[in-house]
Amino acid sequence: SAYVPLLYTGMFLFYIASGIFNTEYPAGLNRGGLSNSLVLMILSIGMLFQIISYYLSPKFINKLGKARTSWITLLIRGSSYFIIGLLTVMIANKISLIVSGVIFYPLAAGLAFSAFYTASSIMIFEIVRSGREGSTLGVYSTLTGIAMTFGSFVSGYMVRYIGFGITYMIAGLILLVDVFIFKTIERLPR
Repeated sequence: SAYVPLLYTGMFLFYIASGIFNTEYPAGLNRGGLSNSLVLMILSIGMLFQIISYYLSPKFINKLGKARTSWITLLIRGSSYFIIGLLTVMIANKISLIVSGVIFYPLAAGLAFSAFYTASSIMIFEIVRSGREGSTLGVYSTLTGIAMTFGSFVSGYMVRYIGFGITYMIAGLILLVDVFIFKTIERLPR
């Protein structure tokens, strides 16, 4: 079935985009003039929202389903990355970095990440029950590791040649493309 290749492709894109954005975001905030304390504050707020969202994620997944939760949270995460990038390009001052960091980063790294991670992990573990546990988890771990490493690696070159804002926007666009993969997964018979 197309379910497994689509799920692997969707996860691969998710981790590429995450590697691109998450590698450069703290450096971008610092380069934008924010102190290390402000950068830590923004990242900590995102992690606080992530902790809270891990508690709430099962309720969303039970109500919406795994695939729908996945594409909705990808939409939130991708849009947040894109908006952070857009504000970085258009305004690029300390106030806009703080405001976008306090509003959109907790949505992306907090609420959207934990709900997506929970839903997609359940989807992966449902495949694992098929009797190919070792190979399924091995392929998944390899793909996500390669994707995260690749995203992190290319992010440095992207920032050097196109800047932080455009790099964030590209990461957001990758996730917005990923929305369509998970919408397709939602429509597949299970």
